[in-house]
Amino acid sequence: AIVDQLVATVVALRLLGRIKFSRAYFDVQMLKKLGKFGSLNVVIHLTRRIADYSGTIIVGAILGLASVAYYTIAESLQRKAMGLSQSIVSVVMPVASQLQSQRRHVDLARIFVVVPRLLLVMGLLVATLFVVMGPSMIDIWLGKEYVGPVAPLLTVLAFALVLRMPSNGLRSLLT
Repeated sequence: AIVDQLVATVVALRLLGRIKFSRAYFDVQMLKKLGKFGSLNVVIHLTRRIADYSGTIIVGAILGLASVAYYTIAESLQRKAMGLSQSIVSVVMPVASQLQSQRRHVDLARIFVVVPRLLLVMGLLVATLFVVMGPSMIDIWLGKEYVGPVAPLLTVLAFALVLRMPSNGLRSLLT
């Protein structure tokens, strides 16, 4: 991605000739706003990443390194389920922005209620699937020797999934 940007910059400079940058071309107040928003956005995404990937470190510290492999298996199934909510949320954010720009606050408020409810129902459905069918899925996917250690972890993560899916929808609408 960086190489692409460098090549595009070099080509643009060749085609456009010399470009002179001056402070007069920039709105200082807008640059400050963008800087504040950008730094806040970096902090938000950094804390999301820490929260998303700290489970492995905590399991390793408390239960030992041998348990990390089993936890990672259960967590990978949970991540795939969270991908379902990401696909819904990625559509909702532009719609919410459009409604806000059109000052359709009633419809925007409805989105704040409907999307988390939809994600809660979806989370309950997936969690039920993990609890009921999880051992069979693990058996087919990895073999019988993994069912015992992974199935209880998958059950615990299934309940966490029910809480994370709706909050994921709200989080994306608010940031």
